[in-house]
Amino acid sequence: MAHALKPLTGMSPAQLEAYQRRMSKPASLQRECRRLEGEVVALKGEERSGRGDRAQIGMRLQDAQQKLLYLRC
Repeated sequence: MAHALKPLTGMSPAQLEAYQRRMSKPASLQRECRRLEGEVVALKGEERSGRGDRAQIGMRLQDAQQKLLYLRC
């Protein structure tokens, strides 16, 4: 079904699944999930670029990913 809805939503099957999972959560948790996802993307970019302390970036990335799992985003 997700493949059929992709032209309408613009979301991949994984993105659609995450969206549906989040809709049952309170608005504050939805915002936190979006913030954490943005943080993970930014930290992965920093890690790839080699800017800054890789160990510190790795720890922050791991923390953000663990929070995403804990919140079941």
